[in-house]
Amino acid sequence: MIKFTARSLARIVVGTAAVAAVAVPSLATGHAEAAAGYTGRVTGQQGVNARQAPSTHTAFKGTIAKGKQVAIWCKTTGTKVDGNSQWYLLSDHRWVSARYVANVGRIPAQCPATSTNTAQGQMTGNVNKRSGPSTADTKLGSYAKGTKVWFRCQVAGPSVDGNNRWYLTSDGKAWVSARYVKNLDSGPATLRTPAPC
Repeated sequence: MIKFTARSLARIVVGTAAVAAVAVPSLATGHAEAAAGYTGRVTGQQGVNARQAPSTHTAFKGTIAKGKQVAIWCKTTGTKVDGNSQWYLLSDHRWVSARYVANVGRIPAQCPATSTNTAQGQMTGNVNKRSGPSTADTKLGSYAKGTKVWFRCQVAGPSVDGNNRWYLTSDGKAWVSARYVKNLDSGPATLRTPAPC
């Protein structure tokens, strides 16, 4: 049987706390770091609907009441709501239209929240460019098969033939279904795909 003295137990507790103090930051994402300083206040009379992705055509994730303050990671373009195409990514991974959120302090930076390289993909067919990450969003044109495009980041949205990833072009103006994109060697080392928005 192993016996522990008060002193040895104290060392174990202190050592464990030290490991935890080191381990916790390593689990934090760049999103958490970028969240500091970005705050918004809901202004919609009926609050604001939260969504799975920056589109009114993606899954509903609840309503945030008028007057409530929300922590924001970053912003990107999506479905226009009353003429406003900006969307905010909240700290709880939900998206809300900037049309119904007023900035408190600094204006959020563009997504992704952390600095990352863009990733390159090649169209495997003729692919529509959309104003948001859904086939129900407005068509903005198309890419011909074989076209190489740089992408800024990706979100999970409505599935297209079993693939629910959507890529945002590097200029931040259009979304493309990853179902029709072949990831190339250029770009981030991780899986050669765009970083999460």
